[in-house]
Amino acid sequence: MQATLTRQILAFREIYFRSRKVTISLWKLNEIHPDKHDFFGALLKADRWGNQWSKSGVLLRFGAGSIGTAISLDPVTAKHLSVDLMNTVHQHETSFGVSWSEHDAQRSAIADVRLQCGDLNTSNAFAHALYLLIKNLPLNGYERSFKMAEDTLWSERFLVGISAHAIAVEDVDFLMMKMGMPDIYQTQVRMQLPNASFIHIGFEQGNINTYKFYLEFPSGNIDADAPRPLYLGYKWNAENAAQRAISSYTQPRTLSLPQLLKKVTAMYGSEPKNAAVCNIAKAIIAHAAGKVSTTELLFVEVREENTSRLSFDINLYETGMTVSDLQPLLLQLCEHFAIGKKEFDALLKRTGNDLAGHLSGGTDRNGNAFLTTYHARVTTGGTIDAKSV
Repeated sequence: MQATLTRQILAFREIYFRSRKVTISLWKLNEIHPDKHDFFGALLKADRWGNQWSKSGVLLRFGAGSIGTAISLDPVTAKHLSVDLMNTVHQHETSFGVSWSEHDAQRSAIADVRLQCGDLNTSNAFAHALYLLIKNLPLNGYERSFKMAEDTLWSERFLVGISAHAIAVEDVDFLMMKMGMPDIYQTQVRMQLPNASFIHIGFEQGNINTYKFYLEFPSGNIDADAPRPLYLGYKWNAENAAQRAISSYTQPRTLSLPQLLKKVTAMYGSEPKNAAVCNIAKAIIAHAAGKVSTTELLFVEVREENTSRLSFDINLYETGMTVSDLQPLLLQLCEHFAIGKKEFDALLKRTGNDLAGHLSGGTDRNGNAFLTTYHARVTTGGTIDAKSV
């Protein structure tokens, strides 16, 4: 059936638009007579579409199963419709997040209901913008974290994960562009993406607002001549992408407890000012080693390109410890870093029942000690692990 817009009324519902693909729920209404204002219609929820250009305009075709319809538009009307669609999509995504054409919201909700429940509601504009961008992706994991350093407790931090095979290459391009990733990083990601198994996307509040984009590669792919890292982490200032860095994460290693503690000591260096933080980090690791074999405490070393940052990451999930279990040692860290107890107590109230997922520590680009705790909430479907680094 063909009709011009002057003889039809089109009301669009549930518009999902992304890049080169469109899915539209379309009301196809009966012909409207000038002297009547009522009409009857049937819902055609299109799952595919196409277009055909001619000298007289454009023919839009919509289909759902074996049912189809077409609408003929003159060029000017087609242009106006395109502008209106883009405006409508922008309004929709400002409230409900980006609608990814490759995946439906239900799959995302099953993968990670907390994102759908607004757990990332935040007053930070950059965190909120990233939340709206990724919340409808079919995520396979999600973690929050808090970072402790001198006079500082940063808790506006999150990391999500998605299978690299569950998102179209075009959508990865769109994601990087919307995050404002430096062009040189986008080029590198495109080259490495075919080898990656997972993508991780994150935000970190700190002295600057940082966006993070990780590629995770299969573990065990160790070539003596050209060892592949477990992760490549691309990080940049959300407000000034010229401030950027690349982190490389070694393949995970299983070490004895003495070897673990020796490695951690090396990460904090010989500066006396870092000794107390180092000792608390080692006490947490020793406590974790009392819960499981140290073969479960996978150690990853992190180095950052062209900076002096040196840090580690240890996976604590297998210990079953919660953030509350770490409270006595973290309180010692609060005292050392001059972090207010009320501030930490408020954080613990929100996160105390979460599983302690990863412990990350070492020295930052300025040689200052830090300790970061990643945590994930236990849900009825089990623990969600973003494979965070």
